[in-house]
Amino acid sequence: MAVMTGNDKERTNLGSFRMVGAFIGGMVVQGALLFLVAFFGNIDPVINVEKLEDKKYQITVSANEDIENVNIKTKDGIALFAWSENPADDTGNIPTQGKSFSIEAQKEYSFILTGEENIEANKISIIDQKRGYSNAIYLMSIFLSFFMLITFFSTKERVQPPKNQKANLKKDIKDLTGNKPWIILLVELNPAKAG
Repeated sequence: MAVMTGNDKERTNLGSFRMVGAFIGGMVVQGALLFLVAFFGNIDPVINVEKLEDKKYQITVSANEDIENVNIKTKDGIALFAWSENPADDTGNIPTQGKSFSIEAQKEYSFILTGEENIEANKISIIDQKRGYSNAIYLMSIFLSFFMLITFFSTKERVQPPKNQKANLKKDIKDLTGNKPWIILLVELNPAKAG
């Protein structure tokens, strides 16, 4: 922003608009992401619901294709799922608000659902998380590219460097390595340190 205007007040205003835009963009992404995942990841399963008692149902699901990582939950997200029969890879079979598992074509999976009333097949969703998240991110990347191009082509640098200023890479690197706050930031954000 320093090369867009030499006026401090205008730079402050530009910074404020940038932060508001970033906040709105973040909210749009957070609000749209799970909707897009559910839309793109819907596998159209066969779901059977059998009421066992009040707020307790047996849910049986199957699909027409093998899917590596699906998630089952209710639309409201309140009910708790537990396996009807404890699979080998799910120790303890603790009831949770959704279950992630791999699904094989034409194989039935059975759950006990508790905690919600009036459960019907259309109130249960099974999402292919890999396909859902991938396609949602692809779509958001297209929008990001579009908005970045708009920003690139509509932004002008109005402040020019002095005519007698010469670029000196060696001096720039020396200044950078002598900047203690920058070195601290570099060390703290080092990906090797995160592991």
